[in-house]
Amino acid sequence: MSRGRVPSAVAIDRYSISEHDLIFHKPSNDDSGKCDVYFTAKADDIIYGFLSKVDPDQKPALDKAEGLGFEYGQKKGGGGAPRKMVDQ
Repeated sequence: MSRGRVPSAVAIDRYSISEHDLIFHKPSNDDSGKCDVYFTAKADDIIYGFLSKVDPDQKPALDKAEGLGFEYGQKKGGGGAPRKMVDQ
């Protein structure tokens, strides 16, 4: 997430979510890679990433810049909850 688009963005920590797969299949208008997260119900499917916190007042500007409703949709729920990753 670009701090230029969302100055309040703060990376919270690394997380993973099981029973999901990341699929790069979406067309874009700017030739960038677009992906989506799908619930698979397969325990071996795990996605890793960073969870960030943003000021709720800045979310509408981010949604507009990223194309909410056109380039992507917003989802809630649908399987396992994110789990904080622990260094081993």
